[in-house]
Amino acid sequence: RGPARRCLLALVLCCAWGTLAVVAQKPGAGCPSRCLCFRTTVRCMHLLLEAVPAVAPQTSILDLRFNRIREIQPGAFRRLRNLNTLLLNNNQIKRIPSGAFEDLENLKYLYLYKNEIQSIDRQAFKGLASLEQLYLHFNQIETLDPDSFQHLPKLERLFLHNNRITHLVPGTFNHLESMKRLRLDSNTLHCDCEILWLADLLKTYAESGNAQAAATCEYPRRIQGRSVATITPEELNCERPRITSEPQDADVTSGNTVYFTCRAEGNPKPEIIWLRNNNELSMKTDSRLNLLDDGTLMIQNTQETDQGIYQCMAKNVAGEVKTQEVTLRYFGSPARPTFVIQPQNTEVLVGESVTLECSATGHPPPRISWTRGDRTPLPVDPRVNITPSGGLYIQNVVQEDSGEYACSATNNIDSVHATAFIIVQALPQFTVTPQNRVVIEGQTVDFQCEAKGNPPPVIAWTKGGSQLSVDRRHLVLSSGTLRISGVALHDQGQYECQAVNIIGSQKVLAHLTVLPRVTPVFASIPSDTTVEVGANVQLPCSSQGEPEPAITWNKDGVQVTESGKFHISPEGFLTINDVGPADAGRYECVARNTIGSASVSMVLSVNVPDVSRNGDPFVATSIVEAIATVDRAINSTRTHLFDSRPRSPNDLLALFRYPRDPYTVEQARAGEIFERTLQLIQEHVQHGLMVDLNGTSQCQSLFFLPHGRSNGVEHASVKSHS
Repeated sequence: RGPARRCLLALVLCCAWGTLAVVAQKPGAGCPSRCLCFRTTVRCMHLLLEAVPAVAPQTSILDLRFNRIREIQPGAFRRLRNLNTLLLNNNQIKRIPSGAFEDLENLKYLYLYKNEIQSIDRQAFKGLASLEQLYLHFNQIETLDPDSFQHLPKLERLFLHNNRITHLVPGTFNHLESMKRLRLDSNTLHCDCEILWLADLLKTYAESGNAQAAATCEYPRRIQGRSVATITPEELNCERPRITSEPQDADVTSGNTVYFTCRAEGNPKPEIIWLRNNNELSMKTDSRLNLLDDGTLMIQNTQETDQGIYQCMAKNVAGEVKTQEVTLRYFGSPARPTFVIQPQNTEVLVGESVTLECSATGHPPPRISWTRGDRTPLPVDPRVNITPSGGLYIQNVVQEDSGEYACSATNNIDSVHATAFIIVQALPQFTVTPQNRVVIEGQTVDFQCEAKGNPPPVIAWTKGGSQLSVDRRHLVLSSGTLRISGVALHDQGQYECQAVNIIGSQKVLAHLTVLPRVTPVFASIPSDTTVEVGANVQLPCSSQGEPEPAITWNKDGVQVTESGKFHISPEGFLTINDVGPADAGRYECVARNTIGSASVSMVLSVNVPDVSRNGDPFVATSIVEAIATVDRAINSTRTHLFDSRPRSPNDLLALFRYPRDPYTVEQARAGEIFERTLQLIQEHVQHGLMVDLNGTSQCQSLFFLPHGRSNGVEHASVKSHS
């Protein structure tokens, strides 16, 4: 019975697998290629997919784990309203765009962990009204938009651990009313006063007993590893708000715009609340009231009901403070412009934004305009704008924005003016940075380093974080360049150029490598060699040293030059082509650098094989006679040119034209011997005598001619006289 039962079980499994395979391959069922589909479940794991495949609308579980999906295309999950579970973990997704899951109204479980997500758009999870569990851990998320989770009323579990989150905007999780498990641990949370709202939220979770949460501090180091829920305002040195700019009394007429200034500092940044007659003002119920970003209260189109006592309150987790009470007086008669806020001299860093406040009251309401201090118009620049309150706002400040600015308030009664300076300061910025250098011991090296900034920065150099040695070899030029003369081995290391001004400092690094001076040392040397006539030979020679040595070759005391005969390879090997007897001799390889030189020599012997011939002996005697005649002529020419002084310009020209290269002399000698030999044979034949040419071609090597000439001229000449 046992074997029969096992056979039956195997048959059932085979049938089941066949059914699954058919479902997976059946195009009409909406199953993507190579995926495994069963009823409403689609599994496409480990398929190297780079995009979300199309699936049937009735799909309830879509498993896309362990693929290479990098982005979620718009509409990738359109019409999948029955989808309950979506697994996208272990892919390469970098961003969750807005509306990525908009149609998934019944999705309950969304797995996005172990991707490369860096950012989540504000409306990324819009439409997920049924989502209960969201897993975003093990990604690269640094910031979260506070509205990212506001459309998730049923979310019970949110995992964000093992990311790179440093700060959280207050209220980021306030909309999650069903939360039961929140994980923020293993991030890089900066626990400062701005995170106290999260501490309060976690304490609320703990007290209610309905939710569990984990969040730990990474910075500052003194509280590293502490649970955020245990942090108190006192140990974070949170500061109570303090007022830095108070409002002033104002007189208005009907239809004016009035500004009450209120600026406060504290840690965390205080919230600004305005009171009128001890009642909090609601900006939402009256469109004429506006709270500006800097805390200023703006009242437009003033009415008689606006008059009263105004007070500003600044509030944060550490406490609250109020300004003095000021009065808004309402008048119906015309009035000349008077400044409510005058611009003040302001310092600002390059790249930041700056506002010169300016507002005035009067009747009719004055018009605010701005010019440069010399009354020239402001440049037409999208960075420069006039705020609704009349202030001059410049964003992304550049150095050219420095200078005096004038604010004018004008109505049909009078005009008033006020000026202020914008002082643009800039961190040091490198214009020339030092580069890594490799030099030889004893040389001079320059590390160039130049920077700009406002105030102009000072250049300072250090080595390995310590001050440079004070000696004559180290000099910092006026340009900021570091010059090291007579570089020594101990000068090797990392050098730091620092550009410093009162705004801050910048640092750039460069590395100096010092190579010791080394005289040439041979890595390979030639040895005495014997070769056959007509062969090619290579004489090895290579060397090492610092600086890298140059290789030259001498033959019998005369330097060998590159030609068709001789070739010197980059590593120093000498190749001699078509070796002849004249190439025999002593060869010397010389390696030189700036430190010194070295040489090695060898003897090259050329083996001229004995010629066996059965031809006419007259040919051999003609060759011997031709060699003797040509050598006498060459020796006579040398004696005439070199053993006496030139007697005429022609002698001087002949001396100048005489070749110095041994190869050229031997080539010409061989040609003359060849021509003289043929001439003697021709004279012999013209006298009616016969010449037996059997075997004479074996004497070609005696002429020491290149192959081209011997094969072309000699054979043709002999043949013509046969």
